[in-house]
Formats: sequence, C-alpha cells, structure tokens
Amino acid sequence: MLFSQIPFLPLVDSQSTLELTSALARIVPILVPSSLAQEQNLPPTAEYYILDDTKLSIEKAIEYLDKGATRLVSKNPSFLAQIPSDRFILHLDDTSDVSVLASTELLANISAVLLETSDFTESHLEPYRTALKSSSKSLRPLDFFVLSASRSTEQILAQPACLKLIAKSVASTSVLPTSLLSTTLGNLHSPHPDDGKLSIATLYTTALKTDRRDGLFITVPVSLTSVTTPLGLVYSSSESVGRSILSGNAIYYSRSRNGLWEKGLTSGAMQKVERIRYDCDNDALEFGVVESGPNGEKEGFCHVPQQTSCFGGVNGLAELESTLKKRMEEAPAGSYTKRLFSEPKLLRAKIMEEAGEVCDAETKEDLAGEVADLLYFTMTRAVSMGVSLKDVQEVLNRRSLKVTRRKGDAKPEWVEKLGLNQDQAVGVEGQK
Repeated sequence: MLFSQIPFLPLVDSQSTLELTSALARIVPILVPSSLAQEQNLPPTAEYYILDDTKLSIEKAIEYLDKGATRLVSKNPSFLAQIPSDRFILHLDDTSDVSVLASTELLANISAVLLETSDFTESHLEPYRTALKSSSKSLRPLDFFVLSASRSTEQILAQPACLKLIAKSVASTSVLPTSLLSTTLGNLHSPHPDDGKLSIATLYTTALKTDRRDGLFITVPVSLTSVTTPLGLVYSSSESVGRSILSGNAIYYSRSRNGLWEKGLTSGAMQKVERIRYDCDNDALEFGVVESGPNGEKEGFCHVPQQTSCFGGVNGLAELESTLKKRMEEAPAGSYTKRLFSEPKLLRAKIMEEAGEVCDAETKEDLAGEVADLLYFTMTRAVSMGVSLKDVQEVLNRRSLKVTRRKGDAKPEWVEKLGLNQDQAVGVEGQK
C-alpha cells in the first residue's frame, strides 16, 4: 500500500526515535538522506525515499531503489532516463531557473520536483507548479515538494507556508525536518509549533476535509492479514485519527456511543494500523490493519458470526488460506488436507505433478483448473511452513521495486529435460 496523497514529507535530519518513525510510517513516506541512510533503522513497513546528498553514482542510486526505496531525489541530470520516471524526483534549488521545467523531455523523465528554497512567497512558487501542471505525461500533475533552504528552527517554524502545508493555491507539499516533528496529539485543527515542534497528528488531520455537519470522515478498514480485503465502513474524527496515528491501534468514532471506539478493547479483536491513507479528495480514509488478539491472529470485523467482512463472506485465496489454517489445527476424520500436512513427500509430489499439468494445459478452462490445483497444494505447503499470503505479497511488492531485473536463465536440469538450445535457455540481461 504505497502513498499517493501526501500531506507533508518528513526529512530525516538526525537519529529519530522509533516512536516517531513508527508513527510517520503509518501516514507518509520518509525522506532519508543518503549520508544518513546507513544509520537509520526504519520500521519494516515504512515507505521511504532517498535524498542524494552524497553525489551518488548511478550504480549506488539503483542499489538503493533495488533495496526498497520507492523514489530517489537527486540533482544529477545524468540520472534522467536511467532511472524509471515514476521513481525519480528532480532536486532544484534557488540557483535553478524555473525555465528548466519547460523541457518536455525532462518532464517526461521525472515524477516530481523538490525545490529547496529560501523564498516561500506564492509569486516565487507558483511558476514551478504551473510548469509541472503543463506536463501532458498524465492526467495527474507532477508532485511538487518544497524544502526550506535554511535548517534554522526559528526560520522554518516561522514560515507561514510551512505551517499551512504551503498555500493551497500553490498545491505543494512541505518537506519538514524530523527534528521539528513531535508525537504529541496537538490541537488537531491548525499546525502550531508547541515547544518548537509540530505535531504530526495535527499536520495530518489538518489536511483532511469534510462537509459533514458532525465533522466526521468516512473510513474503510482494510485487512492486510491475508489478501487485501475491505472489512466494513466506519467513521473517524480528527481525534480518533490522531490517536490511531500515534498509538498504532485502530481507533474510530462511534456515532451510537458518541465517542471514541478503540477496536477490540472489549472483544479482544484488536486491529494494528500499518497504513492510513486518504483519498484523492482528502475527505475519506482507508485504514490498512492487521487483526490481532490475545491468542494471536484474530480475523473478523463484523458483529455477525462467521462473517469476516461486514459486506459478507470472503472467498478465493483468502478463504483458502483460512480453511487451510483451520485444517492444520483441527481437521475432520479422513481429511486429505490433513494428510498432506503430515506427509511432506506426498505434498511435494502433488506440487510437482500439478506444475507439470499447468505447463501442459491447452485450453483456458483446463489451465484455470490446473492453476487452482497448483495454488491449493502450494498454499498447503506455505501454511505448513508458517508462510502467509501477506508474506508472499510483501515479497512481490519488494520485487516490484527492483530496477535491476533477474536474467531468468533456465536451470541446467530443465534445459536437459526439455531439450532447450543455448538461445532458448538464456533469459535477459538485468534491465532497468
């Protein structure tokens, strides 16, 4: 679950506390300078960008992206077209003229601009936003981040643009040093430096909008425990959002109780929050949650028994995984699945058999059936080894971020079995 709408972008400028980075990881990507990258111990769920402040080589830049950085911020023009455009942010400063953004070729090879400037006036910033809006690469304008060239606490906190997340007419995102951010709840309505720091909860809730008289926000909890699944529809207040960000527990607003509702506080069906995202209109929220309870994983959200989601039952891979876990713990007499758990050689044979049948299937219907069989046996082995669909999805997500691709050569044993020639056995060179 990557972030699209970003209310502010935190810049690591010192060794941040785990409490702060954990809270930030729930709501925004984290910008990490390459000079500090080795010192940071970010939460495993954190999305992060790399700020090139050490004149990275192209090899080192790609290495950062391969390791999981979603975007790279750099002034190096040689990176253009060498790094995928959706992963590259061009770093400009006050010595750069806005005319550089008149190049359609340049705009086609970047996803955003980060402007480091000492001038936060609208008249100075607006030409950059206008140039980025003119990009015809997509319907969505390129992102525009603004960072204060001065790292002076007094100067940054005194910038009205920073406190207001940059004037709405400029539609830009402030980059704020983590040393100036706090995990206090704040007033939740207007960013204000308390004791020289800005509350990240207030920075986030200030960016939300609602036209409801009660001031609440429609919220969709989404389970990340297995296959991503919507669990229901609830409501959040500014306070419940702020407390969810800081505590890591899913806290909503109960209209019937007219107060905060911490999920699972009485039932034990807790929800840990990994991601809070808002939609493109800033008026609805998505909570990415992992269900947990006193005895470990505890699925379910709806008050209706045996119904995981308020929208009804969940089927497909999520249901298969849930059924396999139940069979692992307790299976009826004569259960074939239970036998597969206890006879690993039989399970291995079935996986290899079904993989071959997937390769040999000739019709769409036959192939769908063979893939279903293979998924059943493969998931059985995964569950037996304690591997979840969430684990598999995380691997796929990490691999999708790699710029350098594996060649994919066929292994010698299969080259021999299938009689492949040298050209057929060789994959492709690592591509960027």
